[in-house]
Amino acid sequence: MTVSSPICFYDGTGPGFQHAILSEYQKAGGSYYEKPILLNAQWMRDCKKTNMCLIEVGKDYVLGIIHGHHLPTDIETFKDIIYDILDSYTFAVFLVQCFPQIPTDHFLHSFILTSTVEDGCSWIPTRTAADTALCVRSLAKRIQIADKPPSLGRVKPKWKTLDKAQKELMAGLSLTGTKKAKILMNHFDSPWDLFSHLQQGDRVDIKGFGPEFSKQNQILLNKKMEIVK
Repeated sequence: MTVSSPICFYDGTGPGFQHAILSEYQKAGGSYYEKPILLNAQWMRDCKKTNMCLIEVGKDYVLGIIHGHHLPTDIETFKDIIYDILDSYTFAVFLVQCFPQIPTDHFLHSFILTSTVEDGCSWIPTRTAADTALCVRSLAKRIQIADKPPSLGRVKPKWKTLDKAQKELMAGLSLTGTKKAKILMNHFDSPWDLFSHLQQGDRVDIKGFGPEFSKQNQILLNKKMEIVK
């Protein structure tokens, strides 16, 4: 799915606090649409009381949002709800709004830890509806919108000192890297001194630089350059 601005779908029968999140989401440039989510209907039939807000941001991608002022009271029912979500969607991320205000002795703290380690759940703590909306928008944008980063005029760093530039130059040789380039700098007076040896086919008599190093770089330095189309 590719759109010009992030969209999301919500359950109209969800908890009241979701309206503040959707309002902030719209202020942040997102659009939202109501869509029945069968999980809520299933939970109601099974008498699983929940105050979780469910927002879909992509095919099989859902965000489950818990509010710190409407916390679950029964851990077993809460576990069933979390596992229902994990079973029903390919991807799920859970947000806990007003996280700093949750009592330290609430079971949610330990459940977040164990579910992260044992079930691979992703949890995001937020402070306000605005924070939550920004997370929803960011995740929706990542899934729905293909970013086109600007083309950079220069992607190679510009070295400020001569020795760093020389080291980078030598590191560009075949079978070389920054560590080997540093070794070469300790054995040759200049890059030209090294390149002259290699162009003539002379072996570099340094431990770790075998005949293949000299052979490949002689070809690299002497072969006529081809225009890349």
